[in-house]
Amino acid sequence: MSEINEQLKIALADLKEDTRKSITHEIQSAQTQFEKKITEATKEKASTEQFESLKKEYDSTLLMLGTEVEKFKNMSVETKKMSFEDQISKSLKDNLGLIGKMNNREVESIKFKAATSITTSNFGSGVIRGFRESEIGVINEAERFVFKLISVMNGGPGSNPLSWVNRVPKEGSPAFTAEGASKPIVDWTYTVGETTSQFIAAATIVTKQALSNMPMLEQEINDELLRKLYNKLDNTILRTGTGVAPSINSIWLLAKLFSAGGLAGKIDGANVFDVLRVAVGQVMMGDVTDVTSGGYMPTAIVISHERATSMDLQKTSTYAYQFPTFATENGTIIKGIPVYSSKFLSYDEFLVGDMKRYLFNIVNGVNIEMAYINDQFLTNHVTIRAELNGCGRIKTHDTFAFVKGSFTTAAAALETP
Repeated sequence: MSEINEQLKIALADLKEDTRKSITHEIQSAQTQFEKKITEATKEKASTEQFESLKKEYDSTLLMLGTEVEKFKNMSVETKKMSFEDQISKSLKDNLGLIGKMNNREVESIKFKAATSITTSNFGSGVIRGFRESEIGVINEAERFVFKLISVMNGGPGSNPLSWVNRVPKEGSPAFTAEGASKPIVDWTYTVGETTSQFIAAATIVTKQALSNMPMLEQEINDELLRKLYNKLDNTILRTGTGVAPSINSIWLLAKLFSAGGLAGKIDGANVFDVLRVAVGQVMMGDVTDVTSGGYMPTAIVISHERATSMDLQKTSTYAYQFPTFATENGTIIKGIPVYSSKFLSYDEFLVGDMKRYLFNIVNGVNIEMAYINDQFLTNHVTIRAELNGCGRIKTHDTFAFVKGSFTTAAAALETP
């Protein structure tokens, strides 16, 4: 903008004083209008594209005035002596008009010269735009399904640490006895389990100018932080939680290992379907050391995406797709239990269980805060943080509700020698 102003000032020096003053007034008026529009746009938090459009509009106005100055410089001496307003009037008459008479009155009739067609190449780059989607779009991350399966409690502040009672069998079981004989003693004990809540958080740094220029950016950041936070939480609950602060208990950590039991070495050509079917049976059996106790009904089977794909592609020796009789035709349900695929498990891992036996307690729900750290006030930056405080548990006597394992190891245990 300053370059255009300097060029105009040099050109104006050769013009008549009143003409120079008139054009200078037009330049100042354009400058005032531009500053007013910029002020209004700033208050309304206009986009970068809108600010660029205002700048191009202002530059275009100065260029037009510059063109007029050049015309005046090339006019005859006689024309230059005319006032600015008279020169404009003469220009209109020379280029646009002719004098006619109608009903004994002088009327100025204007005939326009042929205009250049408006095309996409000359209406001004960036001034007119097509439709721009308001949303940036979400990058697909690991499918969130864990919170749909487990139990969730909003214990709130004061529910940390979370404690519970475990029932631990000791000895004895009911039995038929002869008349007068001693009755069997059945004994068990109770223990207290406890876990403390942990924070899971995500933060990002952004300039206040960026938030001002792009109003939707703050919401975009909030949404993205929450997506990443919840995906990490799902992964921790299902697979990676170690139970050691600052981590929480995971289902995988507390689940029982796969056991072939009475089927060890008795399955010819044991495959992944066989392994999962036996794992379902193991969950339904529960604690095998206590034959009088009931087992559990699995609610989910979790495997990796690649394993799910390989199961879909299973074929017979004649290359026909094949599923066992205890699975649906698309392999998404095995013995009535839905199969979920996830990025959180590796190709050789599987997890089967009654997922409701895992409880996640929310001590402090998700909150998003904005604040300055270090010298961010001086640099006009701000930190946006999303966090959640919670803990997870499985009661000791419910650990039999979950079975984990390796397909390779489990299939080998089932395979007939």
